[in-house]
Amino acid sequence: MALTQTRPTAKTERFELRLSADMARDLVAAAAALGVTRSQFALDAVEERASHVLARADATLMDAQTFDRMMSSLETPDPMPRLKAHLADAVPYRVR
Repeated sequence: MALTQTRPTAKTERFELRLSADMARDLVAAAAALGVTRSQFALDAVEERASHVLARADATLMDAQTFDRMMSSLETPDPMPRLKAHLADAVPYRVR
C-alpha cells in the first residue's frame, strides 16, 4: 500500500540518482507490487525515511539506568556557591 502524500505543495524540485541494475529491478518490482509508479514509490520511501530520521533527531534515546540518573540529578539542587556569594554581597533594592 502506498503512503498518502502529506505535503500538498506543488512539486517544483528535481532529484536524480543512479541505481545499480539490481536496485532498478527491485524498484520496478516493488512499485508494481503496490500498483504505483516508480517515482511515487521512491517519493513515498524517501518521505518515510526522512520523517523517521528527523523524528529521531528530535529525541534523546537512553537506557533506563541513564534516564533514572538524569532525573535524579534534576531533583537534586545545585549548591551554586558562586551565586550565593554574589547574592550575599548584593545591595538590597530600595524603592524611593
